[in-house]
Amino acid sequence: MSVSYDGQFDIDQFNSLKEIMGSKFDLFVQTYISGSEDYIAEIKKGFAESNAKKVEYAAHPLKSSSRQFSCEDVASIAEKLEIAAVNNQIEGLENEVDDLEKKFEEFKLYLESQIA
Repeated sequence: MSVSYDGQFDIDQFNSLKEIMGSKFDLFVQTYISGSEDYIAEIKKGFAESNAKKVEYAAHPLKSSSRQFSCEDVASIAEKLEIAAVNNQIEGLENEVDDLEKKFEEFKLYLESQIA
């Protein structure tokens, strides 16, 4: 089943990554998905605990790994949360966390459609 992704996404960069990774691409995708789910859970926990450091430490790798997959939607929200956390200003950004989770879930569906 083919699923499209309508967010900010560089399909050419994605296809280059797919080609470079070859047979390891499926594992790379699965690792990204699993790690991202963990990072998002930590971000949510950080918000629930008003713990900016926890948000920062989870948002940074989520940003970086999402950029590897050329998913700018997830990366840019993670970057916004990371910057806010570095400045200890996460209060009032709960909607951003919801958006992050939504964009990630949309991208996850696309990724899952791209692996065997």
